[in-house]
Amino acid sequence: MRAAKAQQEAEARARAEEEAARAAQEEEARHLAEEQARAFAEAEKLAKAQAEAERKAQAREAKNAAKEAKKLAKEREKKKAALAREARSRRVRRGIEIPLGKIVFFLLVVAVAGAMALPYTWQYIWPKEKYVAKVEAILSGQLKQRVQVGNLSTVLLPLPKLDLQDVTIGSGKGVHIDHLALYFKPLTLLSPVKQISSASLQGVTVNAAYFMSSLPLLRRAALDERYPLRHLDLHGLKFTGDIPALPAFEGSMDFDPYGRYQRVEMDSTDGNIAVALRPKGKKMRIEVTLNGGKTPLFTSFSFTSLDAIGELSETHANFTDISGNLYGGTLKGNAKLSWADGWHLRGQANLSTLPLGDALPGLKVTGELNGDATFSLDGASLARLADNPLLTGEVQVGSGKIGGIDIFETVHAGANRLMMGDTQFQSLHATLQVDSAGEHLRGINAALGSMNMSGSIDAAPDGALSGQFAVDMNRIRAGMGKLRLSLGGSTAAPVWRLGR
Repeated sequence: MRAAKAQQEAEARARAEEEAARAAQEEEARHLAEEQARAFAEAEKLAKAQAEAERKAQAREAKNAAKEAKKLAKEREKKKAALAREARSRRVRRGIEIPLGKIVFFLLVVAVAGAMALPYTWQYIWPKEKYVAKVEAILSGQLKQRVQVGNLSTVLLPLPKLDLQDVTIGSGKGVHIDHLALYFKPLTLLSPVKQISSASLQGVTVNAAYFMSSLPLLRRAALDERYPLRHLDLHGLKFTGDIPALPAFEGSMDFDPYGRYQRVEMDSTDGNIAVALRPKGKKMRIEVTLNGGKTPLFTSFSFTSLDAIGELSETHANFTDISGNLYGGTLKGNAKLSWADGWHLRGQANLSTLPLGDALPGLKVTGELNGDATFSLDGASLARLADNPLLTGEVQVGSGKIGGIDIFETVHAGANRLMMGDTQFQSLHATLQVDSAGEHLRGINAALGSMNMSGSIDAAPDGALSGQFAVDMNRIRAGMGKLRLSLGGSTAAPVWRLGR
């Protein structure tokens, strides 16, 4: 009995414990479900808040975008109105304007129709002489100079082109152009701003007296608001008037949207002169190259090559690096050319290993010359710049010989008879001066072995020579005194004489 009762009590306790465990699990599950429900509710609330914030931000952005679009639309309307007012104002000032857009549109229709029948014919020319006066008025206003046009025509294909012939700019025919072609961008012809993709000038003649005042003309053309120019080609450019003789030039120029030079390249048709310009801050870098022959200013000097690099402004060109080959010798230096008030050239030069026999063949003096000099030139015009030169410097010749006279044999002959031949010297020093009266060697001092020679030489512009020398013979034997010599004739045919 006791055992059965104990078993029943154990089973009852197990059922009670099982019920308690089940109740605890159910309570824990209920708490977990409540926590999850609260978390889901919080997450949903946060998602709604974020969605509302994003909606409000998008609304603000849309509102700001609408305001900005409205502002831009107003600005476009203002610009359109300003262009319309400007067009009306120009029509009032200039009278009837050339209907270039309508003309080209008409030509386009004609060209398309013609191209169907003549596929290999691409040019359709329509003379428009009646518009010449209007073109002259427009160009005169743009360039601030009187412009005359001999004839005018247009070409459609392959690019829209306006041809002007026999064009004169400035009073007194300062600039004359045989043929001026303007190539337009087709898509801009019906717009207020008609862009000129390039211009080609054939047979350009510039008078020297008008040269400086003509320089701003190209910038004015490039800056024009209605017909902006970006590229220009020059063919057969010549200079006339009071200017050194120059060959014809070919070249091209590029402009930026502000009318400033981006690139300028000019080459002479004989291949001897090249000029290049590039922007350098507010100035222009200029490079000038001479490929042989005589310089336009100094025709008495012959360069194998000469390069000058510097900066160009509206009033001067400052060449800080000049190098070249002169008669086989080396030339280095610098120079500044200015033209604000007349023409002026100032500079310094260094010569090394210049063969005298090649530079001055008539004098029959050989040896390698070295020296330094400063120079200045002034003239009312560029052609007159070399009329009043002033060059001073010191020159040295290490060793060489003087042709046409044998001083040693003359001394041995008793100084009574001039002996022909050559005279060797070990060194020669002198002061060089070049001016309008000619070329001068002062303070000549030449070492002739056991003797010393001093003196001076003058060469007139026409080549006439005059010189006086004294040869000190006392080093040979005391009391011998000095041998007096004179030099005459010309630089091409010098003549030595005994005595003064």
